[in-house]
Amino acid sequence: MIDAIAWKFQTGSHYEYDGLLRAIAACEDAHPEEALAESPTGKVAGGAVQGDVPHSVPMLSLDNVFDATELAEWAAGLERRLGRPVAGWCAGAGSRA
Repeated sequence: MIDAIAWKFQTGSHYEYDGLLRAIAACEDAHPEEALAESPTGKVAGGAVQGDVPHSVPMLSLDNVFDATELAEWAAGLERRLGRPVAGWCAGAGSRA
């Protein structure tokens, strides 16, 4: 399963990757004694990045947003972090909008 996650991270969509990662996390939650040290659930980008990566601008990604309710919750959190309402939205590269 971990090899499938690594392959999907490199070749698949974020939606597919997140689905596989959620499946592993659910399995690990149900069976913590079977969680592997090399599991991608405890690693940034499935382990593709090591250590802290400094950012000059806060990384405000959509996290794991898959529906309108999750998007509204994410947007409310973004506005709380910014301390102001968001003036507008646009679809970025690779979006389906």
